[in-house]
Amino acid sequence: ERVAAFEPPVFESRIEANDPEDQVRLNAALADLVDQDPLIGLRRELASGETFVRLYGEVQREVIEATLAGDYGVGATFGEPTVVCVERLAGEGRAAEIFPDTKPPFYATVGFTIRPKRGDRSTWSFTPGKAKQGFFDAAEEGGRSVLEQGLYGWPVIDWHVEVTDLIYLVNSVPADYRRLAMLVMADAIRDAGTVVCEPLHEVRITTSPESVGAVVHALSTHRGTVVDAGSEGEISRISGTIPAAEIDGLTRELPGLTNGRADMETRFCDYRPVEGDPPVRPRTDLNPFDRVEFMSRLSGRF
Repeated sequence: ERVAAFEPPVFESRIEANDPEDQVRLNAALADLVDQDPLIGLRRELASGETFVRLYGEVQREVIEATLAGDYGVGATFGEPTVVCVERLAGEGRAAEIFPDTKPPFYATVGFTIRPKRGDRSTWSFTPGKAKQGFFDAAEEGGRSVLEQGLYGWPVIDWHVEVTDLIYLVNSVPADYRRLAMLVMADAIRDAGTVVCEPLHEVRITTSPESVGAVVHALSTHRGTVVDAGSEGEISRISGTIPAAEIDGLTRELPGLTNGRADMETRFCDYRPVEGDPPVRPRTDLNPFDRVEFMSRLSGRF
């Protein structure tokens, strides 16, 4: 299981302490591990309080489990891994709230335009001179937090954000800009619309020539596609793509289909739109897409 630096972790598993009384110690240990290893990501659902760990695969899960037990003395149980989807913008979106007409009445002015951007990192642009740096930082923090959980609760990727309105107002405080930016960014994302996408992997399978037909059929039943297939003597190679959610199922089938004569390698390559109804992930923080809920939960959070 080889991980390239640019490959995102595409799975997550719920984690809980074997002994409920150790849950606080587990949370502290996980926070420590995240500080030490940028490849570990944590997510806590707001409603359920459950903790999820983002993973590259089984090997990393085993390492974390052993580290928790050996270095921190905490036994932990992992749930079945699930795929982490993303959201991509369907188009360009714009939103702005200009003081004194902001709803709710935050003492601030914030406006964003967000548009799709592919082929490079997401970017954030701002024309200097419209606001003091601390207020700009607060607005960026609020806006970016919404991009971590889009319309359906998944991270929004491949975007460019332009700050169109951000004016310093006497007697305002950074918290006003942070809060209002969350609501404005939610409106901009809603205006653009998003498409939920699932992670896609390149797959390369080596097997015997007599097994090619069965392997190609199995790849198809697991929503995969064949890009190339060929044989050289007693070795056949099949290359294609497969959704990350289907890798485990295909891996389990291959030994029976090939009499144990198959090797499979996978590598993340892209995301593709989910077919059918988009999956929704529970939020881990305030929901700026619902202003009533947002304001009801706001007290004491900033």
